[in-house]
Amino acid sequence: MEKSIKDISLLLLLTSILSILEISPAIDTISTTQSLKDGDTMVSSGGTFELGFFSPGDSKNRYVGIWYKKVPSITAVWVLNREIPLNSRSGILKFNELGHLVLVNDTNNLLWSSNTSRIAGTPILQLLDSGNLVLREANDDNPENFLWESFDYLSDTYLPGMNFGWNAATGVQNYLSSWTSNEDPAPGDLTFYLDPTGYPQVFIKRGTDDRPRMTTVVALLSNEGKLPKANQPGFFTEGDVFVDEGTTSTNEASSTNEITITQLEAR
Repeated sequence: MEKSIKDISLLLLLTSILSILEISPAIDTISTTQSLKDGDTMVSSGGTFELGFFSPGDSKNRYVGIWYKKVPSITAVWVLNREIPLNSRSGILKFNELGHLVLVNDTNNLLWSSNTSRIAGTPILQLLDSGNLVLREANDDNPENFLWESFDYLSDTYLPGMNFGWNAATGVQNYLSSWTSNEDPAPGDLTFYLDPTGYPQVFIKRGTDDRPRMTTVVALLSNEGKLPKANQPGFFTEGDVFVDEGTTSTNEASSTNEITITQLEAR
């Protein structure tokens, strides 16, 4: 009889534990008293994105990345430690004593740090449903006051809201870069970037050699020069777009300006 009571008690305990695990919501935020170890994940509040450790392709290296939660196979849209992989499952993402977000291994060797210039009083790390990983004050969710955000550090995928292009205030150029291979997310040969000189244009280039811009082409043709050979020529189409700059006044005629937009066509 006593054994039966113990068995029933154990069964009830296990049932309670399982029910707690089932109803425990996925976390989208960690604080200074928490950490994220290999095997743990963060899920955005709407369940769109997930952050955790992963190994791309057949690689045994471990990376911290963000991927779509509801896509069966992990397809990373952002990678934190692109050039500094972990060679084991010992990685820990946590806060250090200065409030910086850091990635360390089991011997506490530093692999990566957010290294923010501003120090937060009560910092938290949050994965937003936009796919943006942000470091902010616990009581301040104003995007203008984020201490650090992944949308400032692009990988090979553009998500709506990412800070792509030239930041005139900081002088930083944010651009996309391909992976080296399916197993290595380190920056590869191809980059997609915005050239702000003259009329802003977007370009794809391979390595350090850029394809000639239209201004260069026109200058060379006018001087009967010789065009440099492109590594892998891109194909462009041009279309005319008309912008109506109408006025609310009934006595003043509206004017129309013609704008030419260049679009990159698929190869």
